[in-house]
Amino acid sequence: MLDHLVAHLASAACETDSAALTRALDELRRAHVTDMALVSDYIPEAARRLGEGWQNDTLSFLDVTLGTSRLSELLHEVGGDWKGDDAGGAGRPTVLLVVPPGEQHTLGAAVLACRMRQQGVSVCLRIAPGLTELAALIATRGFDGAMVTLANVEKVESCAVLVRALRTLGKGGLPVVVGGAALQAEPGLQGLTGADLATNSLEAALALFGVDATQKT
Repeated sequence: MLDHLVAHLASAACETDSAALTRALDELRRAHVTDMALVSDYIPEAARRLGEGWQNDTLSFLDVTLGTSRLSELLHEVGGDWKGDDAGGAGRPTVLLVVPPGEQHTLGAAVLACRMRQQGVSVCLRIAPGLTELAALIATRGFDGAMVTLANVEKVESCAVLVRALRTLGKGGLPVVVGGAALQAEPGLQGLTGADLATNSLEAALALFGVDATQKT
């Protein structure tokens, strides 16, 4: 991953001129950066730098909000061919990916969903779903596992409630993994939430689900 390209992508995302991001993407293309690398490396790192800029007071709330929105649009553009929000298929692994209520940072979940879709996994992404919606999903979809992403460590309690709900609705047969930026701030996230595993390793999560995914280009 080239640092100057990440820096340009992050700064371009904050520009009021939307063409700036197009120019940054053109630069990435000229450097032969693949869509897979954009999704897995460049967009997440650019988003991380926006958050870092907010914490360091070098970027305003407006900058970060605009930048995150633009990066989300770019993710949709370059990752649009990797479909996964469907009913799966015979022999196709299926994962439920959930963002807890009150969690405002959803770009990380979108990146994770796109990465799994690259690997042939059908992903059902839900943001702050209600209990009724979760019950219907779990009753009608044969999920191999559930993932809960958490960016804000202050939302650990709501995450734990969600994990308990997933366990209850899955009748003990649905493995649950938690991950996200909160794991760096709270290494004991697994115990606090009651999840089967707390990790930011996609490979480890899929292995727990018994999913043998094949990465696609």
